[in-house]
Amino acid sequence: KLNNVKKRSLINIGVCIIIILSGCRKENATYNPIVGNWELNSHSVFSKGVLAYNYDYVRGKSFIYKFNENNTYALSSVESLLESGSYELYNDTLYHHYMGIGIESFGYQHYSISANKLTLSDSGNDSSGDFTEFFIYTRVHKIF
Repeated sequence: KLNNVKKRSLINIGVCIIIILSGCRKENATYNPIVGNWELNSHSVFSKGVLAYNYDYVRGKSFIYKFNENNTYALSSVESLLESGSYELYNDTLYHHYMGIGIESFGYQHYSISANKLTLSDSGNDSSGDFTEFFIYTRVHKIF
């Protein structure tokens, strides 16, 4: 009888452990690499394949993107909030939508993330011809 009691106790303990562990199972959350704070380091424009403009920003005196897990974002300068809205990532493209002062805007930029660097880029055409611009951001943990 003692062996049967031990077996039943072990089985009951095992069932309890399985029940407890199954209750701790987490939802399948998808990883979103852009979530966090990003400070603008540099802005470059290439026109017809030649560097036409480059500006390197001083740390703590540039622009900060804050991307949230709920697909909202805010873009701020040192002085104030410049825009806020929603975003969606699809393949290598960042789509965004925001309401400015009486202005609704939709847009997209190509993005890539490598280590602590976020690169946003877009292309267009102006009076000088085709151009591509790059915005290089660094992940920051502390906002200035």
